[in-house]
Amino acid sequence: RAIRNVRTGMNVPPSRKATVYIVSEESKVCDTFEALKREYQTLISAEKILIQADKTGISEDAVSLVVPA
Repeated sequence: RAIRNVRTGMNVPPSRKATVYIVSEESKVCDTFEALKREYQTLISAEKILIQADKTGISEDAVSLVVPA
């Protein structure tokens, strides 16, 4: 929901696909997102979803969201 809200707030059209990074140090969280990656990709109109344990490789000017566990 948070990603969709930010896209709407920034007037990003649904047709524009973005790369989404999901970052969590907890392997259980990463595993859960990995298992449902395809479903999330459809829900948030993402070009691809990358799941990782740290922020390595993410641009400094990327839009970020922090959501509770």
